[in-house]
Amino acid sequence: MSNIEFQSVAKTYRGRHVIDALSFTIEAGERIVLFGPSGCGKSTTLLLIAGLMPPDSGDIRIEGKIVSTARRIVVQPQLRGVGMVFQDLALWPHMSVADNVAFGLRARRVPAAERKRRVGDVANLVGLGDYLNVRPGELSGVEQQRVALVKF
Repeated sequence: MSNIEFQSVAKTYRGRHVIDALSFTIEAGERIVLFGPSGCGKSTTLLLIAGLMPPDSGDIRIEGKIVSTARRIVVQPQLRGVGMVFQDLALWPHMSVADNVAFGLRARRVPAAERKRRVGDVANLVGLGDYLNVRPGELSGVEQQRVALVKF
């Protein structure tokens, strides 16, 4: 079964077709690269997969289930199991590294002890274990990207 599938997906911004009848399948475990000139629809494709916008037409499936269809998001972003690191990193500047990483866990009401354990585990995994009480503005750009990458 395919993990992600686009069937004739289209998206228009301000009257300009950014994506027009795009169809592809990504199998479970497969890795792909989206590349092309500015404005060709790379970021739009990722936003559609994540469920942050609906397609104008076509269907998007994840694990065989329709998650978005013409002008409608069927499965909300937080329920898709899709992670995304934004170009601007989307970090809360007033929150510590630990609070940024734990933000999604807190929203899902994961108990405090479990949150602390999981945050510590992923922070250590990416070399940020000593920076849990630091704010993003005190980190290098690469360290900020690591925080964004491990946010739950």
